[in-house]
Amino acid sequence: MFKKDLKVFATILFWVLFTGTNIYAQETEVVEVLSVAEFKQCIDLDGVQLIDVRTPAEFAENKIERAVNIDFLTPDFSTKLSNLRKDEAVYLYCHSGGRSDKAAKILKGLGFKKVYDLRGGIIAWMKQ
Repeated sequence: MFKKDLKVFATILFWVLFTGTNIYAQETEVVEVLSVAEFKQCIDLDGVQLIDVRTPAEFAENKIERAVNIDFLTPDFSTKLSNLRKDEAVYLYCHSGGRSDKAAKILKGLGFKKVYDLRGGIIAWMKQ
């Protein structure tokens, strides 16, 4: 009986430690926030995915060249993000940085490794 209880305890302990470590690893993944100058330099490279997470109306007013609009406020936002290529960098921006920060965290949760956010959003971009 003692050996059986010990095996159960060891299994539960291993599971808790493994799961806890995994959760900690996910929480510590950081999204890199870039200045306008850094962002400009990076998006000129080939093989980047430039995503504007604002509404279509905001996107129509002004946008960064080559950007694709995926509206953060739509119910299928996460599904659309999951269609992006995980092996290529994703560069995000919105109006001022709030929605793109949330979108970046969603991408990290979906397993994307190279996710970059524009500090200050399109407002900062337009000032440069």
